[in-house]
Amino acid sequence: MIENGSEELWPNKKRSTQALHDQSSTIHPDIPLSYITDSVEIKPDGWCGFRTLSYLEYKSNQDKYADIKKRMHEYVVAKGKSICLSYICGGSQTEYEKLVKRMSYGVAFGDIEADCPKEYWFDGSVDIQLVANALEWLIACYTSGPWAKYHPPLLTLPYSVL
Repeated sequence: MIENGSEELWPNKKRSTQALHDQSSTIHPDIPLSYITDSVEIKPDGWCGFRTLSYLEYKSNQDKYADIKKRMHEYVVAKGKSICLSYICGGSQTEYEKLVKRMSYGVAFGDIEADCPKEYWFDGSVDIQLVANALEWLIACYTSGPWAKYHPPLLTLPYSVL
């Protein structure tokens, strides 16, 4: 988790410098180590993308991932339907229907407790904008490793601030 001025948000959090140095090869070089406040183990059950968002939204509670998923689903099918169809899905009704199906899994069908099948995992290429819009977050995304050349650092703004 990266946060400048994090002492104000989490005054009881202690940084583990050893954990940071152990993971420094996975941290994007544009992120100063002094900005990193925590290294978190997220449960690898297929809901990990939503668990990570839950951890950030609910101050260290990754178990509220179903709430994050529900908020994203509500945005896709109601509040942000036209934005999702026009911009996130590029005007494609087929892509929009795939997005609705993916966001509905675990929310509309009540199967949120089971491990999440791969076809319903958080998809960073599409879902980053969806999260920014649904949760009204500014999201900075950094990719490390061999994928960095394909995915440069990106700041994603919610459409509500544009």
